[in-house]
Amino acid sequence: MTLEFTVNGAEIRARERRLASGGAGTARARFSFDGAWEGYAKTAVFFRDAKSPVRIPLERDEAPIPDALLAEPGLLYAGVFGTREGRTATSALTAVEVLRGAAERGLPPPPEASVYAALAEAVQRTREESEALAASLLRETAAFEERLSAGEEKRKKSEALREQAEAERAAAFGERRVVSRERFDALVRALEERLGIRVRFERTAEGGCLCLTEEKKEGERI
Repeated sequence: MTLEFTVNGAEIRARERRLASGGAGTARARFSFDGAWEGYAKTAVFFRDAKSPVRIPLERDEAPIPDALLAEPGLLYAGVFGTREGRTATSALTAVEVLRGAAERGLPPPPEASVYAALAEAVQRTREESEALAASLLRETAAFEERLSAGEEKRKKSEALREQAEAERAAAFGERRVVSRERFDALVRALEERLGIRVRFERTAEGGCLCLTEEKKEGERI
């Protein structure tokens, strides 16, 4: 990771203002200067504590950032000064945020291979259980749909049998009406002779018949 700094006179700006802690030998600083710095021998200054600055001469306007300054999160300060013929030019300071890095010292060690294996086994087991559950749900759904279809077939058959029974009953009722009309007079005579009474039928307003009986008078023939 290379931090880019732009220096115009005494002003210094960092293009990137974040680094990660825990790195080793990868962080560098590159400086770009305006004409005011022409001919100066330049030195970069880095520190976390102003009492302990680290000075590194620039080579081709670049310098490494010491790993010790990136050991933990916090603010890293950077600046530059130059000397020429007894004169000294200096920039202001700028701050760069050091974020907690993945490889920072003091972090828990990575898990052992056995832990990875256990996790992989747990993931595989969970996947197999999920697939088995999904298959079971599909089977139960298919069985339910089959029972539902069978119930619908039974309902249709029952409805057809009911309609057939009603048709047969209606047909039988019609036949009985024809028979009763043909035998009506004979049945009436047989009833009168058996009971010794007189029977007569009258049609009602609703279309039905009303049966009236009278006692036989003495000496009267039926």
